[in-house]
Amino acid sequence: MQFFVRLADSMAKIRKRLGSALYQELDAILQDALHVQLTLGHTARHRDWISRLLQGYYDPMYRYQHSKVSGRVVFSGDQSAVLDYLLQGRQSNTRLNYYAIVQRRRVAWQLHTCKEQYHE
Repeated sequence: MQFFVRLADSMAKIRKRLGSALYQELDAILQDALHVQLTLGHTARHRDWISRLLQGYYDPMYRYQHSKVSGRVVFSGDQSAVLDYLLQGRQSNTRLNYYAIVQRRRVAWQLHTCKEQYHE
């Protein structure tokens, strides 16, 4: 039961950022998912609110944050493409601070330039 309260509290903490309409929609879906989990033991309904939260909140936030650093992105691709890029020796002025961004079950890898050169 404590888990249920923590989920609802966490959603309430980002209420302002979500906006009233999205918050109400997500809260209703979350409450339904929690009810189904409590009564039937099924957790599949949680996918509905998680998916909607990713699409309505995290995807737009990611796009906004990405637009702020897009001038520093020197290469973008999947994990294999980034590793190939690094192995080809083009990384001399690129710090190896690549990171994974999970967006709708897809992992994107990016490299960012920085002022100092990378030294091992």
